[in-house]
Amino acid sequence: MSYRKYDPQVKEMIVASKNPNLFPHLNIPRTTALYWIDQDQKKSSTTGLSSEGQELRNRLNEYEVFKLKAINLLLKDLLKSNNPYADFKSSADPNVKSKVVDLVESMNGFISKTSIIHDLGLSPSTYYRWRSERLGCDFEKIRCHSGRPAQLTIDEQKIIVSLARDPKLKQLSTKSLMYYAQRNGIIDCSLDSWYKYMKIYKIDRKVNTGGKRKQYREGVRANKVNDIWHIDITQFYTKDRKKLYVQFIVDNYSRAIINWKVSDRKNTQITLKSLLDSDLDTLRPEYLVSDGGGENCNKEVKKVLTGKGITQLIAKADVYFSNSMVEAVFRQLKQKYIEGTIKSKRDLELKISEFVRKYNCANPHSSLGGGTPSEVHNGAWDSNEFKNLVRHRREKRIALRSRDYQKCKVCVGKC
Repeated sequence: MSYRKYDPQVKEMIVASKNPNLFPHLNIPRTTALYWIDQDQKKSSTTGLSSEGQELRNRLNEYEVFKLKAINLLLKDLLKSNNPYADFKSSADPNVKSKVVDLVESMNGFISKTSIIHDLGLSPSTYYRWRSERLGCDFEKIRCHSGRPAQLTIDEQKIIVSLARDPKLKQLSTKSLMYYAQRNGIIDCSLDSWYKYMKIYKIDRKVNTGGKRKQYREGVRANKVNDIWHIDITQFYTKDRKKLYVQFIVDNYSRAIINWKVSDRKNTQITLKSLLDSDLDTLRPEYLVSDGGGENCNKEVKKVLTGKGITQLIAKADVYFSNSMVEAVFRQLKQKYIEGTIKSKRDLELKISEFVRKYNCANPHSSLGGGTPSEVHNGAWDSNEFKNLVRHRREKRIALRSRDYQKCKVCVGKC
């Protein structure tokens, strides 16, 4: 039946039910049905319905509510029968996603998609992303470049997933990984996008320390390079249970490791060697923060520091702050870089040397705006210039997506 020669009762029932999909077999355009409903609402605001018309509307509304509930229950039962333990909202199983999309699309014309999606506990954005993955543009297996110009494409999402799962980059935090991708021109999206798609694709990059994470109080912050240095020592065990000690000197402002030593003894000599090999005459730090250990607090160390015009501060004694700056570097070393057993002192020295090289020169630091500690320490990093570069590349990429999206005519309003 053509909608131009419709039965007057058809229009009356659609208007009364306010459901533009009430008679899908008549092929009445949705815009036409919505126009009828809108005109009736405007008319009703000035002239009320007759008692018979109001009664018919109430009956149809009750019928529509009952029908929607029945179909929704049927749809959920069908899905649950195939996947009794499925959590549709957080499911990563492609089969579950495909079944949900196929069933929802099969009900098109009989029930509102919004109602089905809501009852399944899905957000519209999640469902339509699944639908794009399953059906592509206009059901022709051609995927859109992007639903919106500012949204990442499927290929860009794959880049994030690939980097986040790369075992060679597992030592980087998510924020440092974002800077790594930006510095190498791989992808220029924001940190929120990284967290978003890592959550969508079930990627967990947290380091499991085997217990409750310790809370560290924020320490002192310097205003320039070589203003405050930190020195501290930690210990490791070889496979034959021999104890080895590693000492770091770290610059507060740049986070750079100034010097390091590995020793089989924890005494004054390791501290003296670390300080004397740190080019104190040229760099001239104003303060050295340490703990109250005997290797740091003694006459020999005090004599060296006083002779160079350096003031020693004992963490949590002379100052309120802890020695958290260097402790954070130790956590990275132990949790992300030292794997397996340590064979010998030489083996530990090789591992520490590789760690210092990557930490200082290769890996962008999350607190330095994408710069490495060596770049900041040497004055070779301009964070504002880097921000402007990333912003320019991001705007350029959005413009390209917008152009490609305009070319994809079949996508508009469908994907």
